[in-house]
Amino acid sequence: MQQWNIPLLRQLSPADQVNSILTIPLQLDQEDKLVWPFTSSGIFTTASAYKMFCEKDLHIDISMGLSQQFWLAFWKLKVPYKFQIFMWKGIHDVVPVKARIFRHLNTDDKLCVLCSMNQTEDLDHLLLHCSFSQAIWQNFFPNQFISIVQHPSVLSWIQTWHLKDFNINIKQTPQAVHLALCIIHFIWKHRCRDVFSNMTPNHHTFIHQINSYRAHHHLDTSFVDHAGIRIIIRNSTGAYAMGKGTLKRAINIQQAEAWALLEAMQIAATNGWSKVIFETDNLSISSFLQHQTSICQWQCLPLLRNCVNMYNSYPVWSYEFVYKSCNKTADALANAARKHNLCGDWWSCPPDFLIPYINHDVRNLLV
Repeated sequence: MQQWNIPLLRQLSPADQVNSILTIPLQLDQEDKLVWPFTSSGIFTTASAYKMFCEKDLHIDISMGLSQQFWLAFWKLKVPYKFQIFMWKGIHDVVPVKARIFRHLNTDDKLCVLCSMNQTEDLDHLLLHCSFSQAIWQNFFPNQFISIVQHPSVLSWIQTWHLKDFNINIKQTPQAVHLALCIIHFIWKHRCRDVFSNMTPNHHTFIHQINSYRAHHHLDTSFVDHAGIRIIIRNSTGAYAMGKGTLKRAINIQQAEAWALLEAMQIAATNGWSKVIFETDNLSISSFLQHQTSICQWQCLPLLRNCVNMYNSYPVWSYEFVYKSCNKTADALANAARKHNLCGDWWSCPPDFLIPYINHDVRNLLV
């Protein structure tokens, strides 16, 4: 009876493969043929290969704490495909950072090029713990900065993206995820330019690139992190009297408008103004205040109830709805507060960038 040539097998293959081969009985009365083990017929099909890889990936993803629902939401994000591909590579540890290359090549150049911390360049350091990257995260996610950089790894942070109680949520705040993926990809591109073109890391250039991308793709996360609150106060003739710009944490535009109205009422009450007309370009909030309807989102209700209570203390106060096209001065101030952190009170003399909007409003009043 013919048997396997065990000494030859041990010369050609590792021990675990030899043990697997020895479990295969020899059948000398039949010709050898290739058998695909993932179909009952033993014949290869692309469908069975696709199923096999999906099941393998699902098993790996579950072991990493990422569910199938997470990946379905991830691949449905309306972001550039290159952002998703790079993040997928990062999650599966195939991004060619220096620490990974060092596993295969013996090189002394393992330090991060973006900072002077003398730290090995692995993906977690590059994206989260590098001083250069942390400055970027703090600029674009000031309210979430501490919670982002405290994660020991990129994977542990991404695992929180499907948790309901977190501000960056793949289903509830896709724009925040979009911005995070954009920053991650741009950090890698910036790192590659430094490595291959000997460019000096520059925070201002990086931030400008991100802001240009946001403007081009209309990426606005102001209602995820912080909302620009704008208040314009005019006297009885319509002339500018006072302006206020501030930032408030808000989850949506209605909550931002509710914050603005409450801030305006507090200003009026503090200054003892008894006869005030409050204008808003948010129809839902205007309807709620005038008719106590329940169409506003629940996040706004505590703020609006405070507004109603304060309003009831001043019988001459009133509300009005105005179209956004008639509210450009306040809108310009909100954009400046949000994009440039322009906050403060301006009595009598408005910021220079508001003057054209104010003059335009005054001309319309005189027509």
